[in-house]
Amino acid sequence: MLRSIFYFLLALCATNSPAFAAWHEASSDHFVIYADQSADDIHRFAERLERYHEAMRAQFGHEATKPSPSNRVTVYVVKNGAEVKALYGGDFKFVGGFYRPKAGGSFAIIPRVDNEGRDVSQSEMTLFHEYAHHYLISASDFSYPLWVTEGFAEFYASSKFDKDGSVGLGLPAAHRAGELMMSKNVPAKLLIDTKAYLATRDERHDEFYGRSWLLFHMLRFDEARRGQLRTYLTALQSGQSEVDAANASFGDLAKLEKDMDAYMRRRKLPYFKIAADKMTIAPIAVRPIEPAEANAMPLRMKLKVARNKDDFVALIPPMRALAAQHPSSAEVQALLAEAELAADNGAEALVAADAAVALDKKSLNGQLQRAFALANLAPDSDKPEAAWSKARAQFVKVNRMENSHPVPLIWYFRSYVDQGQRPDDLAIAGLELALTLAPFDLGLRMNVAKAQLNLGRFADARATALPLASNPHNAGLRQAASELIALLDRKLQSEAKGEKPTDEEDAVLSDIEE
Repeated sequence: MLRSIFYFLLALCATNSPAFAAWHEASSDHFVIYADQSADDIHRFAERLERYHEAMRAQFGHEATKPSPSNRVTVYVVKNGAEVKALYGGDFKFVGGFYRPKAGGSFAIIPRVDNEGRDVSQSEMTLFHEYAHHYLISASDFSYPLWVTEGFAEFYASSKFDKDGSVGLGLPAAHRAGELMMSKNVPAKLLIDTKAYLATRDERHDEFYGRSWLLFHMLRFDEARRGQLRTYLTALQSGQSEVDAANASFGDLAKLEKDMDAYMRRRKLPYFKIAADKMTIAPIAVRPIEPAEANAMPLRMKLKVARNKDDFVALIPPMRALAAQHPSSAEVQALLAEAELAADNGAEALVAADAAVALDKKSLNGQLQRAFALANLAPDSDKPEAAWSKARAQFVKVNRMENSHPVPLIWYFRSYVDQGQRPDDLAIAGLELALTLAPFDLGLRMNVAKAQLNLGRFADARATALPLASNPHNAGLRQAASELIALLDRKLQSEAKGEKPTDEEDAVLSDIEE
């Protein structure tokens, strides 16, 4: 059940799934949930998710915040693990659910949830693990070592919900017991060194997740090591390497290893109990999905997980057939526009988006897909200046419908870049605002850093890119960020000396941009 927060290799499931007449939608402050379960089941699940979020918020003492409606996490609950694996694609055997963070479109897919009791089901635990990642990266732009990110996620995934409304956080990770006893050993000196661990990891399932949970749990609760985790994180943030920070904070790593083993053998481990009066849950709205939306749900999920143009093209025939079957559904027409755009059919996308907007002027997705379609067609227009202005006006319209939606802010900026013009100050401010709204979107962070570089704001660009350079989950992104920071350092040095960038630096910049 190995999972990663940042990127999954997702594949198209080419099955003919039937429509599920019992689909419901639950809408809460932080989540939108779609499930082919009863209204009571989905309401109970949404409430538990909100209680989970609130418990973490209360435990950290963070101020209560509410994301933009389109920036909530969307959860798709399918019938079973086989459907999850089919949507995930490939031959990976251990996927129990998956999550993909994206500005204005973060989503998770998990199997059916059974949440009658206080104990957390495997489906919920998978989602809690991924949402813990989402919460951490939303609360901090520092890129933590791999063991910290996974230990944190495992720590908070092990939760329980009591009848008195309280939530237990950091319970023993019983689901990792077998892994800790049977899987390939990961010693402490390898656990705390992300680079060394990734270089030696093979295809055999190891105990990395279990040991990460164990070390994190021990550092949170063991009195003998009180304060060491804070010291360690502070050392990392000051620029120390993972190994140096661990040696300075934890002491002898061989003793750390022995202490972890002894801690695991304890008969009883503590956990945090968050009282009900520390959490505030807003009302949750549940509605039955209309037949047209229910019929569209399998294709909607496939559209989410499609990974290349061939996948998108394969979705066009069934999407067009569905739209023809439901010509009066703005939701289905907007979804068709989305698919047409993904397949690079700009003209067809505009027709579908116009149809969605004609059916419902308040259709946010219809209006957004119309903006995308206009931007797609603008470069080939007979009057490109007017076409780009029209596209930008449409993005502004979507922004007025939902001020804190990050996507129109991103694409308003991008419209200038695609037109070959320097973005105006409003577009630049909007792009940077989008990153504050969706800090979990690492691709967006890289694009903001590049934009700041191109605008000559080298110090800002360096600060934006820095968390990516130590990202433990994506080697390609980590390498690109490191190269970008090296370039920015040279530019800052030249700027301090009053020198102009060299031709070599300009060439490197060109390579990065491409």
